[in-house]
Amino acid sequence: MARGCYARLSDSGKVVVMIKQNVKKRLTQIICIILAAMMVVGLILIILSGCSPQKQTEGGDSSVSAVQTGEEDPSAQDFVVLRGGEAVCSVIRPGLTTQSVKDAAVAIRRGIEAVTGVLPVISDDYLEPGKEADSSDLEILVGKTNRPESDAGITYTNYAGFSIFVSGNKLVVLASDDVGYKGAAEWLSNKLYDYYVRESGELVLPADFSVSGSGNSMLSTLPIYNTAGKIESLWDCGDSCLMYIIKETNSAEFEAYAAPLAAAGFVSTAVNQIGNNLYRTYTTPDGKYVLNTVFTAYEKKTRLIIEPLSKTALPDYETEYTDTAGPVTLTQVGLEYLYDPSKHISNYQIGMLYIFRLRDGRFIVIDGGYNKDKNLSLFVSEMKKLAADPNNITIAAWIFTHSHGDHVGLFRSLANSSERSIFTVERFIFNFMSKEQYTKINEGYPAAVYSGIANFKGAKIIKAHPGQKFSFGGAEIEYYSTIELVAPKDCDTGNTTSAVFSVTAEGQKIMFLGDSSNTMTDVLIKCYGNELKSDIVQVAHHGAPGGTVELYKLIDARVAFWPLGVWDYYNFGGRGRKNETWNAYLFSSPNMMEIILAGHSERTVTLPYEPTVKTFPPDPEPKE
Repeated sequence: MARGCYARLSDSGKVVVMIKQNVKKRLTQIICIILAAMMVVGLILIILSGCSPQKQTEGGDSSVSAVQTGEEDPSAQDFVVLRGGEAVCSVIRPGLTTQSVKDAAVAIRRGIEAVTGVLPVISDDYLEPGKEADSSDLEILVGKTNRPESDAGITYTNYAGFSIFVSGNKLVVLASDDVGYKGAAEWLSNKLYDYYVRESGELVLPADFSVSGSGNSMLSTLPIYNTAGKIESLWDCGDSCLMYIIKETNSAEFEAYAAPLAAAGFVSTAVNQIGNNLYRTYTTPDGKYVLNTVFTAYEKKTRLIIEPLSKTALPDYETEYTDTAGPVTLTQVGLEYLYDPSKHISNYQIGMLYIFRLRDGRFIVIDGGYNKDKNLSLFVSEMKKLAADPNNITIAAWIFTHSHGDHVGLFRSLANSSERSIFTVERFIFNFMSKEQYTKINEGYPAAVYSGIANFKGAKIIKAHPGQKFSFGGAEIEYYSTIELVAPKDCDTGNTTSAVFSVTAEGQKIMFLGDSSNTMTDVLIKCYGNELKSDIVQVAHHGAPGGTVELYKLIDARVAFWPLGVWDYYNFGGRGRKNETWNAYLFSSPNMMEIILAGHSERTVTLPYEPTVKTFPPDPEPKE
């Protein structure tokens, strides 16, 4: 039988076979055409998907996005960027504008160059007196220029929004704020690839080109804060948390912001006030983000602090508990090694460690000493002594004031130790700043703390903010300051990141100053004044610079817990920390009854603690 594609007519018996082969070939061709068409459609869908590039920006899971909004107008004209490989448009920005608008204009110019290899002219919108702009000039207008096309009457209701559209011979780029302009520049620069024809050297945007979008999906959930003031800064708080700082505002505008938040579906979860400072907490309608709003009266600023709930948890405020352990106790643990000049300072310095045993038998732990085996042994031993069941210890909250090794080292040691098995930690509370800020002060990012936390399965992480309150087992924690109250200034030292908070239990208020620096102390004094009044105080920064006479006068405590070693107390600088001006005030304060030095011992007091006899460390130094 012939195997060719054609049959001989005289061979009638084989014609049917040849016809079947032709039909089969034809079907194969049709299938190939269909598959090719499907590939073309797929390619078109990929290109169209460029309308919403998912380029990651600050804010963790937030991204730049946009949607087409233009409608076809037969009378309108396309906007030509390049013709015949030559730039025929220029990039125009206002002469007086923000750095973000300038950066966006430059980014768009560079975006055109990246796509085409051609760099268009860029200039400000200056016009000689008496002259008007030429409406026939092809211009990309970035920001509120003096061209009439920039006055488009667009009103933004939320932050991070942007609009890009063709208007006559102009391509207009507008945004609600810095983030919007950055997002607009990124989006447009990516989108230009879709319209560039390399063979002809043409880049033309259609007359109906019009999009609206967001430079950051998290920030775009926030309604605009209605104020006569201005945005001072957008600050990266770390851990995917971002903060708008609005200056020249007031308490009335702060309170009024609740209305647009409610209209947008935000749910209020907490309200607080310390002195004239106001605090509110909200969650977004979808439960994806949490917003903390903070108004500081002395500087007339509002801070809008927003972060993903995948990175933090809401503060817990427990009002009910079972009293199994009696009154709350407070323990100061001295982790000091006896002084040996041949050893590094970490061998005898103590860091800082405080333990509250709550009425329900759980604990609050604050900080910890260096990452040393002896410190870990002392910590575990003390916890076992205080616990009802030494093999099953629950820590309701482990608080880190900041990330220095003499405050988090012990935790890192425990997290990687077999001793971890007897501890359950329900939540970790801290506020570490962004990696960028750590770099600026030449300090390492505390990655080891995060990895250590991961070893405590099921524990919550709460990034603390000013004004937040927590309650566990008969003790209330209230945050006064975190690094956000120093912003927008860059952090000047790791101690400026030290959080300041109070713990109130059994009717007494204990103020924890951590390693508060002079910078943070100055903020505390200006922000809170007499609201800092407390019964017990933890001496700031181990008695090194940070505490001030003015601060201790405002706190006016009756008892001071001093996380310092014996040698430093008596001998630092040849005169001892006790004689530093700010520390000397503690001894002369009319209200001070007892100063408890940590040294290499432990001291537990049952709250409320009311000493009746003045008791200070012995002077001169006792000889062992």
